[in-house]
Amino acid sequence: MAFHFFSAAKTEIPLGRTTAKQFLQLAAASAKHLGWQLAYVHDDYLIADTPDRRMLGETVSILVEDGVAKLKSESRAGKFYHSKGNQQNIDSLRVELEARMNNQSPPEVQADSGTYSSEQEHSTLKELHNQSERRQKSSAFSEENIPEWLVLFVPHKGYMVTPILIDINILVFLAMCISGAGILSPDTDALVNWGANYRSYAIHGEWWRLVSACFVHIGIAHLLFNMYALLLVSIELEPLVGSLNYACLYFFTGILSSLASIGDHPMVVSAGASGAIFGLFGVYLALLTTNLVEKQKRYNQLISFGVLIVYNLGSGSKGIDMAAHFAGLCSGLIMGYLMLFTLHRPHSILIKVLSLGLLGWFSIGFSMSSLKTMPDVEKIYDTSMDDFTRLEKSALSIYSLPDTINQQQRVQHISNDGLRSWDSAAVLLKYVDTLALPDDLHDRVHQLQRYTQLRQSSTRFYFKAYNENTNVYDDSLASYRTKIHAVLDTINGKIKTD
Repeated sequence: MAFHFFSAAKTEIPLGRTTAKQFLQLAAASAKHLGWQLAYVHDDYLIADTPDRRMLGETVSILVEDGVAKLKSESRAGKFYHSKGNQQNIDSLRVELEARMNNQSPPEVQADSGTYSSEQEHSTLKELHNQSERRQKSSAFSEENIPEWLVLFVPHKGYMVTPILIDINILVFLAMCISGAGILSPDTDALVNWGANYRSYAIHGEWWRLVSACFVHIGIAHLLFNMYALLLVSIELEPLVGSLNYACLYFFTGILSSLASIGDHPMVVSAGASGAIFGLFGVYLALLTTNLVEKQKRYNQLISFGVLIVYNLGSGSKGIDMAAHFAGLCSGLIMGYLMLFTLHRPHSILIKVLSLGLLGWFSIGFSMSSLKTMPDVEKIYDTSMDDFTRLEKSALSIYSLPDTINQQQRVQHISNDGLRSWDSAAVLLKYVDTLALPDDLHDRVHQLQRYTQLRQSSTRFYFKAYNENTNVYDDSLASYRTKIHAVLDTINGKIKTD
């Protein structure tokens, strides 16, 4: 897909023996046949609009001067849009015109809004055409003065918010790199310091991480992929819904996706704009099921965007925050349908304020209330591990009892301090295993559960040996000591790799 700041396609057709009036009559008939709406028709000038003038589409103009017809198709949705549609308009019109010029019997065709007849109005139309030509030639952003790719970062009418979002994301990443964060894979501390999302911080006053995380990226590849996806959807969506609506939708869906991320991953640092981007995809998918987008374009883009979304959600790659993606997509779909009230009444400020206010109230209010009730899993885990350590210390104290105590006292200590402590530890670890922990911590808990089970069995034999005053269990105790040391080696190795 080719992109241009001033997206337009142009060509010239010599009139030959055809008069200007005849040519424009042929052009008007051709435009009608192509399904375009005629705006103005004059003796040497014509303007027609392709479908969806209120949202997307292009304006096609024809100016006849000095025996030459100058055809131009220009995007209406701001000055930044893909050029393929404009070139298709020119090609289709040229084919129609050439066919009709070979069989000239054009009907008299007038514009839907009336034929221009006064010289003053006609001069105004010609001046508008000439101004457009001069603007493209003299603009500081024209292809002659600036690389085409650079316009992606320049806000302008119809494309105001997207470049600002892209610029902020890039600037934040550059600042991270300058501060010492890795360009390929920044460390966790750097991500957290720059605003990445983490439940323990978010629920204890740092709610702003739900927003800041949407501008922090985990490496250059993460940034580039997300910015490409943002550009892909914004080219279609921002002109369709308007810059203000677009900005609000980005932040509202981004906040909800960040909330879903820490809800599903309470002890994982998360960052990236992908949740908000999936929110925008959801909004656009919703609008593609309505008449706000031209029918043929609606069908093609439903397929292309649908395949892209299904692929991303279905891949389930390790390290991808599927909770954020899914929450962003679902919230975007809902908000997209709710936005129809505003989009069908674009001139009603009251409806726009009410719609955005309602969406903002729900997104922010729901997120803030959820943060207040969300448990601090990290704190629960740390407290539980402290309790486990205390129970383990109490249970192992039976192996260092003084020699001065008698057999009955020793048996009582083994029962009270040993067996009961390991039983309590087993119950505690069973509860910890139900927490939403990262996979590595779940593995550690499982190893501790195995360790506790071995200790329980070993302590029972130890209790029997003293209670029965026998050495018959020595081999079993030795076997359990070997198994316990093996598990401890695994746990200690696990701890070192964490």
